Amino acid sequence: MYTDNSKKMAVVLNRRHPAGLLLNAFGHLVLGLAADLGPLRCELLDYVNERTPLHARISTYPVIVLGAKNANQIRSTYEQACGSDVETNVFVTAMLGASATQQMSQTAEAEPDELEFVGLAMFGRSESLHPLTKRFSLLTSLT
Repeated sequence: MYTDNSKKMAVVLNRRHPAGLLLNAFGHLVLGLAADLGPLRCELLDYVNERTPLHARISTYPVIVLGAKNANQIRSTYEQACGSDVETNVFVTAMLGASATQQMSQTAEAEPDELEFVGLAMFGRSESLHPLTKRFSLLTSLT
C-alpha cells in the first residue's frame, strides 16, 4: 500500500464517453488543477536516472482515476466539493469545439441543465475526499 497518501488527487470520468474524449478531459483537468495548486502544494518531486536522459516530475501524492455512471453523479459530487475544502476543476461537453474562443463562449452561454459533465478533478486531504469519492469505483478500462 502506498504510504504518502495524506492528500491525493481524484479524477472522476463519465464512463459514457469515448476513450479519446476521456483522455482529453483528463489531461485538461489535471493540468488546470495542478496549475491552480502550484508545484509546492502538489509536492512535485524530481525523478532522475543519471545514466539516461530520464527526468520526470511526479507528485508525492497519488492520482486516483475513478469512473462515474453518468454526468449527474459528477455534477452532484462537484456541487458537494464546492462547499468543502477540496480544490476542483471540471470539464463539460460545452468545452468541446473548433477553438478555445468558441468553447469558452459555449460554456458561458450554456444553461445550467445543459452542462453535461465529462469529468471532475479534485485535490485535498484524503479524509475530505473520501466522502466525495466513496460511491465511485476505480476506472479500469476505457473501452
